Amino acid sequence: LLVAAPVRSVENFAAVVNVVLFPLLFLSGALYPTSTMPAWLYAAVRLNPVTYAVDLMRGALGQPMEFSAATSLAALGVAIVVAFTAAAALFDPELRLSRAGREATAPKRR
Repeated sequence: LLVAAPVRSVENFAAVVNVVLFPLLFLSGALYPTSTMPAWLYAAVRLNPVTYAVDLMRGALGQPMEFSAATSLAALGVAIVVAFTAAAALFDPELRLSRAGREATAPKRR
């Protein structure tokens, strides 16, 4: 929702989502261990909510977890509340409705 709220067209949405999701995936520890990262990069890993989701998945599969389950759940809960609040602030349904109305009534160009 946070990414989709300000995007004006479906075509741009895919590009914006990829620009946001790939760094989150690479910094989550899903592809390689985070313990060997430099300190400045590990700080970014700790801010990434996907890291905590990946850690919970590891625990569910019986692998060792980097964080406790309570820490991961709390971090994901905070990330959800922050992202939803920001998306609600960015989303303006009146602007979207008025833009859709203008596009529907605008004459088609050939």
